[in-house]
Amino acid sequence: MLQNLDCPLCNSPSVPRHLFDMPEPTPRSGSIAYRYDCPVCGTYRISDLLIDWLGHSQLTSADRLHLSTAACWHATKGTPLFLREPEDMNIFVQTYEAKAVAALISAGEVQDPWRLPIHAVDRATELKTAEAKILAHALLERRVVHIRTRVRDMVNPDERAPLSWWERGE
Repeated sequence: MLQNLDCPLCNSPSVPRHLFDMPEPTPRSGSIAYRYDCPVCGTYRISDLLIDWLGHSQLTSADRLHLSTAACWHATKGTPLFLREPEDMNIFVQTYEAKAVAALISAGEVQDPWRLPIHAVDRATELKTAEAKILAHALLERRVVHIRTRVRDMVNPDERAPLSWWERGE
C-alpha cells in the first residue's frame, strides 16, 4: 500500500485516482498499478514496485525535473505512460530526448545557438522556452549533443559573427 501520496516522479501533492491489478505482472514490475493525475506530470500509470524504487533511489532534483517534463510531454501528446520497471523510464525519456536532439540539430547554422534552436525544441516538445533551455543544457552536459562554431569568411565586414550549430554527441 502507498505510504506517500505525492507524485512519485516530481513529489508534487497528487493522489492516485485508481488502483488496479497489473496486466501480466512480473517479479520486477509488481502486481499493482496506480493511475496518477498529477498537475505537473500529467496522467500516467505506475507500478507499486517502481513507486517503491523511486522512493529509495538517489535521483537528483534535476533527474526528477527531467522525468516530470518527459511524462508531461507524453501526456499532452495523448500517449500517457505506463511505467512498470526502471527501464521503462529510460525508454520514455529517450523518446522525448530524441525529439529535442533532432530539433537542435535541424536548426542548422545560427549566430546564437541558444535562441532559434531552443525555439525549435519548444515546438518539437511543446515545452516553455526556459524548460527547453534546461533540457538543452542537460543534453549538452551529458554529451548527448555539442555545439560547433566557425568564423565566417571575412569578405563582408557585416557578416563577421561566428556561426554555430548543434551536432549529435558521443
